[in-house]
Amino acid sequence: MRAVQSKSLITVVVATAVLTVCLLLSAGAGADAPPQVSVSPSSINLSDLGSITQQVTITNTGGSAVQNLDWGLVGDYPGNFLFDESTCIGISELAPGASCTYDMLWRQLDFSLVGTWTPTFEVTSNAPTVSIPMTLTWAPAPSLTVSPATIAFGDVAAGQTSAPTTVTVTNGGPGAATMNTPTVTNDGTSRFAVVKDECAGKQLVSGGSCTFRVTASSLQVGQLSGVVSVSAPGSTTSVNLSASATLPPASAPSPPVAPPSPPVVSPSPPVVSPSPPLASPPAVVPEGITQIATSSQTVRWCAGCAYPKTTLQLELTNAASVRVPLQVRAHGRWRQTAVTTFHGRAGLNRYLITDRWRGQLVPARTVELLVQLRHDSSWQTQKTLRLTVRSPFSTGILHESQAQLWAKVRAVLAGD
Repeated sequence: MRAVQSKSLITVVVATAVLTVCLLLSAGAGADAPPQVSVSPSSINLSDLGSITQQVTITNTGGSAVQNLDWGLVGDYPGNFLFDESTCIGISELAPGASCTYDMLWRQLDFSLVGTWTPTFEVTSNAPTVSIPMTLTWAPAPSLTVSPATIAFGDVAAGQTSAPTTVTVTNGGPGAATMNTPTVTNDGTSRFAVVKDECAGKQLVSGGSCTFRVTASSLQVGQLSGVVSVSAPGSTTSVNLSASATLPPASAPSPPVAPPSPPVVSPSPPVVSPSPPLASPPAVVPEGITQIATSSQTVRWCAGCAYPKTTLQLELTNAASVRVPLQVRAHGRWRQTAVTTFHGRAGLNRYLITDRWRGQLVPARTVELLVQLRHDSSWQTQKTLRLTVRSPFSTGILHESQAQLWAKVRAVLAGD
């Protein structure tokens, strides 16, 4: 009887221990898992982009509530951060599986600070701290504007150049602008050009400015258009150009020239007043010639003599064949008495006209020099120059012998 009771007691004790262990294990399996915080994205890159923001999401991925939720930035960085449209603000606790979001905007306050900074974004709570690396970049760009943005030159005579118009370039951006050379794009026969450029290579700080000038020209009649491109690394703008090329003004007719007076023989030689030089009519100089002139307007001319030595000055933009006929007016008519032809080089050309024609007798008070260029296998007159001719000796010696005549001519030449 005693043995049976002892055996039953052992069975009860063992069963009680097993039940206790099972109850403890059951209680442990039903306990809450610890809180856990995750942040998305895993890294943050920001620059001062104005209205562009970075959205950040904080989620409780644990089995119990996240409490004492807080976040902030650790490390050095310029400027400040703005948090907008945030559902995390005012929340200190997140239930398991819950999340909140906010939009982060970095605003640079000191534009002189240029570079990259790497602070850390930290989220703290009763869960382990989460640290997210950040990269902040500030590389300010310029912003160029031009004034005026459109230039209308109006009417410009073909073959001539308009008055220049000034364009002002201003940098309105926070970054400095290193200016490139303004470039012109012409349409058709347009010949817009940038002159007196004070912008190329210049560095414009924020608010700085520079200027250049633009002119318009054309060789043909019609509407002109073009564009001036203004640029610096990080910014580009342009100026629109327009003009209307018109026909050049018509040349005024030459005034009539009175026929020469007959010589008067007198014991006392009369004083012959030189005729005033006749002004050449206005003429439009075509492409290829930029200057035509003579070194003297009055020449003493006779058979075998001409002084002072008169030079024809002719400036050409390109090499060309040049032909200069000599015309005299006698008995109411113009007639050609001599001609010379030469090849002009690009640039300034000088030709001693009187030496070429000093052997020609000039029975007139006025002579014309026709400056002609070869176009399409034909000579075209580009300019007419007039010279006043004065006799180097008195008309009273016409009755003297030829030897006496030349003696006086040489004496006059020697004394001039």
